[in-house]
Amino acid sequence: MEFFQATIWLLAISTVVVSQSTRMDTYSDMPAEVQQCVAQLTNGTNDGAKVSEEAHIQCMQQFVWKADRIRWDAAVNMTDKETEFINDIIRSVFKHGQQSSRSKRQIGQGIFPPTGFRIRKEYRRLTDFERMAVHDAFNGIKSNGGYTAFAKLHRGIVINSGHSGPNFLGWHRVYLAMLEESLRRINPMVSLPYWDSTLDNDMANPEMTIVFSPPFLGNGDAIVVTGPFSNWPTNTGPLARAIGTESRLFSKEFIASMMTRCRTTEITFPTAMSTFDLEFAHGGPHAWVNGHMRGLETAAQDPVFFMHHAFVDYIWEMFRIHQFFDCQIDPSRDYPPAGGLHHPLRPMDGFPGYRSIDGYANYWTQFWYRYERSPFCSAAMPSCGSPYLWCDVSRGRCVSAARMAPFSDGMGSPLSSAGYATSPAAANARSIAAQASPGPRFRAPPAEPRTQAGRLGRARFRRAAPNNKTINGTYDTFDVVISSQQNGHLFSHAEPLPLLRVPYTGTVQTRDQLSPSQGTIDRRAKQTETDWFYIPIRVINKINMKSTSRNRRCNRGKQIKVTVQGLNYLGSFVDYPSMTAKSPISTAVAIVAIRVPQIGPSEAMISAVHSCGYSCKPSCLKSDAGPAEYQPCNGILEIKPGELDLFSRSYQGAVQKLDGQVSDKQNNVRMIFHCNQETTSWNVWSSHRRS
Repeated sequence: MEFFQATIWLLAISTVVVSQSTRMDTYSDMPAEVQQCVAQLTNGTNDGAKVSEEAHIQCMQQFVWKADRIRWDAAVNMTDKETEFINDIIRSVFKHGQQSSRSKRQIGQGIFPPTGFRIRKEYRRLTDFERMAVHDAFNGIKSNGGYTAFAKLHRGIVINSGHSGPNFLGWHRVYLAMLEESLRRINPMVSLPYWDSTLDNDMANPEMTIVFSPPFLGNGDAIVVTGPFSNWPTNTGPLARAIGTESRLFSKEFIASMMTRCRTTEITFPTAMSTFDLEFAHGGPHAWVNGHMRGLETAAQDPVFFMHHAFVDYIWEMFRIHQFFDCQIDPSRDYPPAGGLHHPLRPMDGFPGYRSIDGYANYWTQFWYRYERSPFCSAAMPSCGSPYLWCDVSRGRCVSAARMAPFSDGMGSPLSSAGYATSPAAANARSIAAQASPGPRFRAPPAEPRTQAGRLGRARFRRAAPNNKTINGTYDTFDVVISSQQNGHLFSHAEPLPLLRVPYTGTVQTRDQLSPSQGTIDRRAKQTETDWFYIPIRVINKINMKSTSRNRRCNRGKQIKVTVQGLNYLGSFVDYPSMTAKSPISTAVAIVAIRVPQIGPSEAMISAVHSCGYSCKPSCLKSDAGPAEYQPCNGILEIKPGELDLFSRSYQGAVQKLDGQVSDKQNNVRMIFHCNQETTSWNVWSSHRRS
């Protein structure tokens, strides 16, 4: 019922905005839930500062986050604890970097990771210590419920909004970054490794890869009973796999083919040919691992999912580098035309504060993470930097080492000697895997000849090769074998490999600035300039500092604090307009930033509080023609896309626009705050309807 009421309220705002296109803006009453929250937090106190700054912001944020949580509960059956885990990660990202100094302003949080920059390496390139640390971090978030929460995010509406379209790339990039952030809460030294399955594809028998052995991901046949993720429970039973059953792994040939394209439309569904479709190719390893990995709604239950998608992200990053340096295309602006759930400006499901196009932003590989190059070698440099890889000098490729395991485990022997029926072990693994992933499955390429499905298809025409040979009759002597009895603890250090280049580095207008009286920029940050616009907010102060001399709470420096909190976006901005302390009545203008609206209006809550503990009462500009006239309102401002030309795209531009003009209406001053000593008990959430 609460979600229903919240939805009606939000829909009512949108309806009014659409139906009243002639009005400059719309201000809406607060839901009863928010009013009750404020009343509870302010009960028995006359602290106006808390009323305006703490209670108002806290209650509105709780309302917004709660509405989002309930929507996810209905979609994927998440518990309160699981939803709070995800929300806490998102909140920490957007709060990170906010300055404690009251002289700073903050906009555009979300472009810097709270736990710092990280380097992602290929899974086999990790040292033994690093690999075990990653395993421990995964088990840490599994035990505290965080992993299950992230796995559930890859269900419900995301099956459509995060797949089969251009948002596939961006949504999963954000998804990985937030999962990695949760891992680093367990151990701030770990980074999410990527599984380069081309290293296994180049083996004579990919099923024998060391990746699916106890020291790494554990066994790949039926229920996972070895390795760091043994006996992991999931929503459809114990974690299960059946590697090598169908489809195919990534190949270097596919990647090279994809790199001949320049536009994102050429590599994403539905506009890409299957030869270049990255999402279609990514379904191959999903089907090859099988089990939970095969199903759209169960794949994220297996940690190999995140390492596989990190490699998908790696391939995309290589493509972005190719776009920038070879095709002269800014990858952050190459979001394909799309509507509906894949619209570039649609909020990301599960990650409030991000839009689909934000996943294409350049700041991810500028400020969040970089990729170490996938292992490579040549005759001149025959080392792959790991004992778990070896250099095939004839092809100039690094290849995965093979595990030493008996064929009775169901891997490496998918057919009987007669060539007509599968071995009992392989059949059992496939049966268990099929039960693990009910529901829709990933689109995937057809089975290649080395898979079980491929061999079964050929068995009608000829007998299968002996179990100790590949189907083309060549022995597996080219695979370096490492026994699982050695536990893989052989690698004490990694030889350095170069990082992938960053495709773009730009410096644009900032989130941190000096006071408006100085009119200069204090610092510059990597931020898309067009993401924000600046509007004036007038403040009229009627509080005489002399009469408040006995108030210990008074800060005689910056007297008024104006705060903006995004409601349908995550971002905040703070300004301190210059006031004259000696004058009993003084007027000043704060310049605040609001995120640019493009599909619907940008909704922001604006509040002002006096340093002596008095909240300030907002009045909003009437939209009808004539002189500027204001009426009481609730401090909620909505700006529609068509109104952007009325405002400035820079802080300095907004200041200059005020100079030489006297009319608030001409200056688009949408809101005025009146600060006086009678406002301590005033409740800004009280209803003020527009006439």
